[in-house]
Amino acid sequence: MPGRSGVEISTGNRVKFPNTAVVMASCVTDTNIIARCVKGGAQDYIFKPFRLDDVLFRVSIALEKKKLEHKFESIRCSMKRMVNN
Repeated sequence: MPGRSGVEISTGNRVKFPNTAVVMASCVTDTNIIARCVKGGAQDYIFKPFRLDDVLFRVSIALEKKKLEHKFESIRCSMKRMVNN
């Protein structure tokens, strides 16, 4: 990407939009880069060339992970309130 890497954008977006699901799509297969993307907030990483059904599958998994994270956080907060009362 011109100007900024996908890792930089993903990391910045994680701070600004923490509830956004991210699936990186790249021709880069370097495991260090992939690890940086995941640590930067990506839920998944898919290599080009890819098939549309693979992208749709990985996006649905990323959205489900975000949904479960949100539900877990909600339950955690509820339990914390119960303990504090």
